[in-house]
Amino acid sequence: ANGADMNKKNKMGQTVWDFIMDSSGIALLKMYTNIYKLVNHIQPNTEFSFCRGRTPIHIAAAKDDVTKIKCLLSMHISWKSKDDMGNTFLHTAARENSLQVLDEFASQFEEIIQNDHGDTPLHIAVKHGNIEAVKLLLSRSSLATRNKVGSTPLHIAAWSDRDTADIARLLVETIVACSSWSLLDAKDIKGNTALHIAAKRGRTNIIEELGALDSRVTNAEGNNPLHVAALYGGPMTLETIIDVFNDNPANGVKDSKSQRFNLNQANSCGDTLLHICARQGDYDNIKNLIEDGANLAVQNILGNTILHDLAEQSVVNPTKMDSYLKVYNVIVVLSPVWWCKAKGYHVPDEDSPMLAQYQRLAMLYLTSDIQNS
Repeated sequence: ANGADMNKKNKMGQTVWDFIMDSSGIALLKMYTNIYKLVNHIQPNTEFSFCRGRTPIHIAAAKDDVTKIKCLLSMHISWKSKDDMGNTFLHTAARENSLQVLDEFASQFEEIIQNDHGDTPLHIAVKHGNIEAVKLLLSRSSLATRNKVGSTPLHIAAWSDRDTADIARLLVETIVACSSWSLLDAKDIKGNTALHIAAKRGRTNIIEELGALDSRVTNAEGNNPLHVAALYGGPMTLETIIDVFNDNPANGVKDSKSQRFNLNQANSCGDTLLHICARQGDYDNIKNLIEDGANLAVQNILGNTILHDLAEQSVVNPTKMDSYLKVYNVIVVLSPVWWCKAKGYHVPDEDSPMLAQYQRLAMLYLTSDIQNS
């Protein structure tokens, strides 16, 4: 009580509170808490918060020590005491997967407390991949609460570096069970849904759990999740989204029951997946897109088809010429398939002379009849 700093850290970053929390029983904790109150002139029976930092209640939460937390609360320490990042002890419990603490206290405090980033304990549990903590918090938290960048817990599941596929599935199932359909495609401040984020990060295991979302929703840049996957997601990402959403490969549009999938959807520049993949020389996805019903004749804002873009990119970016030639070859080979689908014709067998005839008609149309602006 003579001015000693109880929050002074040793070389290991520990304070006196760490050693107190390791002690058995609560006698030492009560004594030092009373000393703290005396030093800081805190009146008896007055609720108070520790100074921001790694406080005793946070340490107890990290150790999953319900008894010591009850002791601290009984001594009028506020459950809203925050650490350096604005986390309450419930945030700490969520991060450390302290299940006894969450089970005991998560439902006692109705107010939703967000840390300095706007995250709730549920956001934190999801971020760290703590599925048992998520299960405890789900019935006591709001899935609609957003942090400061507009992310819901489902966004966090898509963003996290941890293995959160099971958590993503659980969150989607919970949202669907509550019929909170708008939450599935909730957008962050950049207009991204959880599917956009999973696509950009190339998280194919998460994408597989997000089949209930709408793949046509566009972000602030005008891109839907498929566009994002083609632009940033890596070699298997776009293929995974197509596999998840593609119920009707004949015309590239998902069945009328949901209408949540369109291979030929353009972004704000008028570019379709074919335009994006062509510029990147992504011949594997070009092949898959044409076979699934993508339209070779679609023009963007400049009036360019995929062939216009290939011609331009071969001049602008000659180092990728080999890839562009492979894309062109894929288009030539599959052009009769596209032509027959566009005209409603039956696709001939490979040894049929009609195949070459349709190929010639398709390529003449694509290279001669369509002009850009």
